[in-house]
Amino acid sequence: MAPRSKWKVPVLSQHVLKRIQQNPTPQLERERKKPKQKLKKGFHAKRIEGHKIYARNATITSICLGHSFAVHNGKDFITVTITEDMIGKKFGQFSITKKPCIFLDPAAKRKRRN
Repeated sequence: MAPRSKWKVPVLSQHVLKRIQQNPTPQLERERKKPKQKLKKGFHAKRIEGHKIYARNATITSICLGHSFAVHNGKDFITVTITEDMIGKKFGQFSITKKPCIFLDPAAKRKRRN
C-alpha cells in the first residue's frame, strides 16, 4: 500500500478536532487538577479515558500532543496518550487488533485446567 501524498492534508476527523478545541488542556493536566473518582461495580465498571476515536487511519498531528485517545480496535477501546514520537503516524498503529498467539506445552495446559 502506497503512503499518502505529502501535498495532501493529513486525515483527522472534524469530530476529534471539535473535542480537542472544547478541552484544550491535555489529559495529563486535567488528571492532576481533579480528584480520583471511585468506579461503580457492575456494568459500568469499565471507564474509558480520553476522546473516543474509531478512525484508525487518522493521522496524529501536533494538536493532539498530550491528549489521551481511546482508539477502537474492532472489539474494545485502547487508551493511547500522544507523545512527540507519535506525531505523523496513524492512530491504528498504537491499538493492536490481533491477540498474540501463545503456544503452551501439554504440561502447562494440564496445570491451567486444574
